[in-house]
Amino acid sequence: MTAQRSPRALVGGLIAAVLLALSLSAHAAPGCTASDGGTGGTGVVNDGGTGGTGATDEGGTGGTGIRAEGGTGGTGGTGIVGAITGFASICVNGLEVYFDAATAVTVNGEAGDIGRLAVGQLIALRADNSLKGLVTRNVAVLHVLEGPVTEGLGESGAVRVMGRTVYAAAATLGGLSRLADLQAGNWVQVSGYRNAQGEVVATRIDLVEKRPAASAIGVLNRDRENGVALDGLPVSGMAEIPSSDGEVLVRGAWNGKALVVERMQPDPSLPFAGQVERVVVEGLVLRAGDAHLRISGFDVRMEKNTAISGGNRDELAEGRKVRITGRLESGRHLRAERIELGRVGSGERSTRQQSGQKTDAIGGRAMMSDVPGMAERMSGAERAERMERMERIDRPERMEHPAGMEHMTRPHTMDMVRPGGK
Repeated sequence: MTAQRSPRALVGGLIAAVLLALSLSAHAAPGCTASDGGTGGTGVVNDGGTGGTGATDEGGTGGTGIRAEGGTGGTGGTGIVGAITGFASICVNGLEVYFDAATAVTVNGEAGDIGRLAVGQLIALRADNSLKGLVTRNVAVLHVLEGPVTEGLGESGAVRVMGRTVYAAAATLGGLSRLADLQAGNWVQVSGYRNAQGEVVATRIDLVEKRPAASAIGVLNRDRENGVALDGLPVSGMAEIPSSDGEVLVRGAWNGKALVVERMQPDPSLPFAGQVERVVVEGLVLRAGDAHLRISGFDVRMEKNTAISGGNRDELAEGRKVRITGRLESGRHLRAERIELGRVGSGERSTRQQSGQKTDAIGGRAMMSDVPGMAERMSGAERAERMERMERIDRPERMEHPAGMEHMTRPHTMDMVRPGGK
């Protein structure tokens, strides 16, 4: 015979069930979480953070770890430069940024397709706060190299593209199963970060059909042997080079020895220049001093109160991957408020990426129905997996332990960034 429960017990159980359901709904379709420590993955420890970002942000903005103070002179929002680590909607630098079918996309300065965003691509965008979280209306995909393979290096974990070495041991691959399958003449799009030698540490490599033009992003300088070069890549057709030491995007024809420049665009990774004060950027340390860093096209000034996680200042050495949160002061000069160090030697790929499965499908809170072609890009197994996960979240099987409710973490409050002021 079933024991009768008292009205108080029934009401208590109902309240607990409602609270648990609300909590599960609030945390449904987890956002941009990461494994512990460092910049690999999202690079933020998930310890009861904000909106699924995994950031232990106290009064910060959508997982940025910075307090929203509002802009001046019409500025607002947050500028973000980094590699996509997942989709929910876009996970980049530990932040979740929403987009929809109206979001404009460029790929190395050319009109692109929102449906082709993929894990590992380096992107730059401006994110503004809304009621549902950070949103963006423009995404710039940045391929550091786009052109022909000039030498396949077998099983070495590297390849040469237009003569430049690309290290790809930790890169996500698109259109091919093994890096060793690449042969001279294949066209590829490479996302990643340059090191101090001008070589590329790739986050993603896509095998693509031959394009009308090749392109590259980097810093122009005069090479004693080859004339003008872009981080070691010979370029021709330029009467003069910009006086600024910032990055440029060059596009033109690869003639087998040099990139013959037809068009140049300054600062491709700063589409938000003059629009934001706060930035979250990621890159490799190129030079390190007592109070200054040079990372992937940005000059960074450190202060005594700059917070450092994942290591200490002595570990800010050449080649270390870092994520920097701070203020964009002028040009490509940043004042660092927080620096996160990546794990030394840590791989960038998730288990799914290492196993060769696709990782560029939209999941979690992605608005698949709003973006034509997104749902079609998921395999049947991926759709089934995501549906199963969502069903588990939406319909909890076990409700018999409401006593544990007092251990649930309450979401942190979050200051909102409003363009033009507080």
